[in-house]
Amino acid sequence: MINGDGIDEVILGSSTTQLIHTLAHVFDKLITNIDDK
Repeated sequence: MINGDGIDEVILGSSTTQLIHTLAHVFDKLITNIDDK
């Protein structure tokens, strides 16, 4: 059986992955804006 801690770890891992992808997109946009100027 999966206990509460296991479920929390899965949710945390998913959230962290999404956060990293979001930050990557933000940095890509910032770098692009700087290059355009």
